[in-house]
Order: sequence, then C-alpha cells, then structure tokens
Amino acid sequence: MKRILFVCSGNTCRSPLAKELSHHKASDVIESKSAGLYAAPGVPLSPGSTEVLKERGITSDHTSQPISQELVDWADIVLTMTRSHRNHAKQLYPEMEDKIFTLIEYATKGEEDKDIQDPFGGPVEVYRKTAEEIDAYLQMIIDREKEE
Repeated sequence: MKRILFVCSGNTCRSPLAKELSHHKASDVIESKSAGLYAAPGVPLSPGSTEVLKERGITSDHTSQPISQELVDWADIVLTMTRSHRNHAKQLYPEMEDKIFTLIEYATKGEEDKDIQDPFGGPVEVYRKTAEEIDAYLQMIIDREKEE
C-alpha cells in the first residue's frame, strides 16, 4: 500500500479533494493524508470542495493541518498541487526531496509538469473542474499502483 501525502496551500480545497477522492477510489492500494504549507489547524473543508464531494457521494469531516516532519516521514511520496508548493516543500525538507513531486509530474512520470489551479473563492463550477483534473491524474497513479 502506497502512503501519499497531498499538499496545497491552506489544506481546505485541493489537497483534501485529492485525499478524499483517492480514499474513495482506491483505499485498497493508497492510504492518503493531506496538509497545507500555510494551513492553520482545524479549518473545515471549503464549501466548494464539500459540494463537489457531496455530488460524488463522498462525505468528509476534514479539517486542515499544516505540513510537518511527522507527516512527511509517514509518506512514501509527497504530491503537491503546484510547482511552487513542490519547491517550497523541498526547501523545508531537503533530505526528503527525492519523494516530493507535483501530482501531475508524478502521475505523468515527468512528461507534464504543470499546476492544479486553486479554486478557492470561485464558484462551484471551478471546484468541479479542479476535482475532475485531480481525479484524472489520480486515476493514472491508481492504475499504475494496481499494476505493480
């Protein structure tokens, strides 16, 4: 079972979406947690992320948490939502840089390296688009994990 830590900025939109989607789709091959580089502890999931998950039949009691050495140590791999997140995480944990990638970079084995856009504050349609993008790249990872 692969342990993945998903990381974004505030841990209320993208990384919890990735965590919940991966758990819903592949709890047999992936164990996941999420954190934020700038997260305050205990902030609930954003309303947009809550709505998008609800539309998919997923409920979540997620609250935000900041990234920590303990979480990074727990993870086999750390997947960030943007290149900036990846670079910042590598600065914070240089001894772990070989296991820190963007979600897209890892899913495409380095063929693509772009960012998952932040839906924060946007309408639910923006959250849907973000969730669909995360879901597509997650599926690539899940398929690879199931093959191995």
